[in-house]
Amino acid sequence: MEAHIWIVGRVGTDPDVRIPQEGLLFTSFRLASTPVYMEAGSWKERPTTWIKVECGGLLAKNVSLCVRKGQQVIVGGKLRTDRWTDDKGVEQERTFIYATVIGHDLNRMQARVLETRARTPESDEAEEPLSAAVGATVDAEAAAAQVLDEAGAVLAEAASELVAPF
Repeated sequence: MEAHIWIVGRVGTDPDVRIPQEGLLFTSFRLASTPVYMEAGSWKERPTTWIKVECGGLLAKNVSLCVRKGQQVIVGGKLRTDRWTDDKGVEQERTFIYATVIGHDLNRMQARVLETRARTPESDEAEEPLSAAVGATVDAEAAAAQVLDEAGAVLAEAASELVAPF
């Protein structure tokens, strides 16, 4: 039996990309989730839970290109536990989420989505190696600024139509 989990939180670290061998790609980051509740008319916070999120394959590639520290995301995946013995002979364990789905929380931000094509055996052969794709740089700040400029222009135009002269 596997434990599946959904969690909403803020990305606490920029994604860390690992390529253990050509064609394999893993991305991980830490996620902070702080439950809030209403008490006596004001919002209160419970302690923050920090958890490692890891993913592989195409999801890892997309996370490495699109997710940044501070963003609010929704993560769905399988709860896993790593166990090991440290240098002092003490048994250690760490629980993490092996993500199958990661998305931006659109209650907290806006996003422009670029759809990737469906994967088929033929398209996998035609794709560049994952390691090369991760090496590609995306100027996210410039793209975000352009989106905000466009959105601002549209909002300004709409607002000018709503203002009635007195």
